[in-house]
Amino acid sequence: MNLELPKNFEFFDKTNIKAIENLIREQGDEVCNNKIGRDYIKNKLKNCDFGFIRKSIKAKIGQIQTRKNKQHLHSFVLCKLLPNPYLNKIDITLVCSRINSKDGKQLLELVEKYAQTINYNCLSLIAIGNTRLVNWYKSQGYLLETDKDIIDSNLKSYYMAKYI
Repeated sequence: MNLELPKNFEFFDKTNIKAIENLIREQGDEVCNNKIGRDYIKNKLKNCDFGFIRKSIKAKIGQIQTRKNKQHLHSFVLCKLLPNPYLNKIDITLVCSRINSKDGKQLLELVEKYAQTINYNCLSLIAIGNTRLVNWYKSQGYLLETDKDIIDSNLKSYYMAKYI
């Protein structure tokens, strides 16, 4: 892949997913602000075709050395390729970033740039939650395609797409 990545961001796909899989499994709940279950993250990770992560080395000052992962996961996005003769689409299955990391926009931009390099012309996602989140995705160029109530909750799911 010939995509220039910002500092601490990495691309991964099925060929090198093992390198980051443990990091997402260990810190994914925290990065997703404990709003998404571990099993959901694990399932999306298992079925993704590619993604981007931002990580850094943990500070060692004053910490006891352990065998655990010495990397700090800031954010990640998981994507699924949906090839079609009419509309090659990338389904963004999960976007998570730590509070105040402000990585969401950059992750979406990286997915869009990658889509262009592989001749995919549509990005899609499902946003769950509130209109504030939907409005943020709209500000990133996504269009609201449809919305549905989630049974047994007061939440809605919003199917959104961006044509590039």
